[in-house]
Amino acid sequence: MGRSRPSAPPESWRVLDGDLGGIADLEQAIEIAVEHNLPVSAMACGDLASFLISLGQLARGFQLQAQGRQAAERFGLRGVLRWLQAERLFEDYWYGRWDLALDGADQFLAEAEADGSL
Repeated sequence: MGRSRPSAPPESWRVLDGDLGGIADLEQAIEIAVEHNLPVSAMACGDLASFLISLGQLARGFQLQAQGRQAAERFGLRGVLRWLQAERLFEDYWYGRWDLALDGADQFLAEAEADGSL
C-alpha cells in the first residue's frame, strides 16, 4: 500500500522519494507558471529552493526563494510570502549575517504575534 501524500505537486514527491529528476520537473513547472503568470509559481519556486538548499546549492536556492517572494507579493499569497520570509532568515544565517538573521527573526515573531498567527 502506498503512503498517503498531501496536496503537493508530483514533482516534489519525486524529489522526496529520492528521484532527483523531479528537480528538472520543478524547473519546468516554474517556467510554465511564470510564462502563464500563474500564482503557483511562488510555491514552486519555494519548493525547488528548499530541495536545492538541502542539496547544498545555497546560492541558487536563495535566488529562487527571492523569486518566490516576489511572486507571492505580486499575487497576494500571504501564507506563501510569510513562509518565504521565514526562509530568508536561513539565508542570512548561512551567509554569516547573524545580526540580520536575529533581527529578522525578532521582527517575524513580532508580526506573527500582532496578526495572531503565532
